[in-house]
Amino acid sequence: CILHWNQWHFVVCYKIKKGKFYIADPAAGLITYTREEFKRCWVSTKVDGQDTGTALLLEPGPEFYGMEDEERDRKRNLGFFFRYISPYRWEMAQLVLGMVTASVLQLILPFLTQSLVDTGIRDNNLGFITLILISQLVIFIAKLSVDFIRSWILLHVNTRINIALISDFLAKLMRLPLHFFDTKMVGDIMQRIGDHD
Repeated sequence: CILHWNQWHFVVCYKIKKGKFYIADPAAGLITYTREEFKRCWVSTKVDGQDTGTALLLEPGPEFYGMEDEERDRKRNLGFFFRYISPYRWEMAQLVLGMVTASVLQLILPFLTQSLVDTGIRDNNLGFITLILISQLVIFIAKLSVDFIRSWILLHVNTRINIALISDFLAKLMRLPLHFFDTKMVGDIMQRIGDHD
């Protein structure tokens, strides 16, 4: 509990054991008091002949434990992210296929260059050189096309997932009690929204 201490600041009583009071004082650190020392520092007034002091007892409710478990579960597993990615399985498969295709096309270019030098230039075969150069140009254009399509699919999926994340965040924000917004600055909430990008 939090105690009003010596009438001028607050401390935390984190344990009571065998007549000893264990206090965490921001000014003095961790201190152990006997019952008499504790009473002398904590008691502030007398009401109806009894010594009284001010204490704030905090006890978490069931909502606290429910939120903690929910947040811990979301951090531990990737199910939270798969929920947003799973509607786009087909697009993800297209991205993987595009990546493999672009890699294969990129891998072909050195072999074409080797053939150009080893066969075309060595044998002075102008028709073969032209064929290899046209092949390289076609492969280059095909790779650019595949990269463009991959970028477009990635942009589409990324935009849809961001919209879903922000929508869920705003829906959760609207379910929060009003006193939550009294303790938060507008910049904090805007920063959270910006973090989704």
